[in-house]
Amino acid sequence: MVGLQSHVIRPSSDCLIHCSQSTPESRRVVPIPAPVCRLIREHIDRFCPNRNPDTMLFHAPRHPERVLNPTTIQRQFRTARKRIDREDVTFHSLRATHATMFMIQGGTLRETMDELGHVDVDVAVRCYQRVVPRHRRDVVERLALEYLPAEEPAGIKAQIAQKEEEIDQLRQTVAKLRRRLDELEGEEEVGATG
Repeated sequence: MVGLQSHVIRPSSDCLIHCSQSTPESRRVVPIPAPVCRLIREHIDRFCPNRNPDTMLFHAPRHPERVLNPTTIQRQFRTARKRIDREDVTFHSLRATHATMFMIQGGTLRETMDELGHVDVDVAVRCYQRVVPRHRRDVVERLALEYLPAEEPAGIKAQIAQKEEEIDQLRQTVAKLRRRLDELEGEEEVGATG
């Protein structure tokens, strides 16, 4: 669990973020994906002197009891943007990308609003959700496939092609996951023998 109180991030062990910020409406519990939990634990072990579950994740290097200065975070973010040649990226654009991808992966509008701590639908839609043409096209095609079954050979061939493309994308995802699993298991073997 990571608690976010007045922008102070504190971790714990159940892979959730408990956010209790400035207003009662912004209080929420947000799940953290398992791979990110692992990264948080590694971060605590490496950078948090007392390794206490109640420690701050991002604290001043010379004063672990103090919050990391926002200008330090901004400076490091600017450096990272330059390094990847993406000076157009902002903290806001990262939030908007997360909201959009959250919806594309199946999150509802209400879940997305809760994820971001929004109570105003207009703000959530206007500021944080983007139209993704490819996704929109895919949704329209899936709806047509589901509710307008093809009656002629050309329509059936198009549906088969669409399903084959989906299968190819799933195979690529599985192949990528298998490569990553092999890498991780190889690292474990090296660590066990080294």
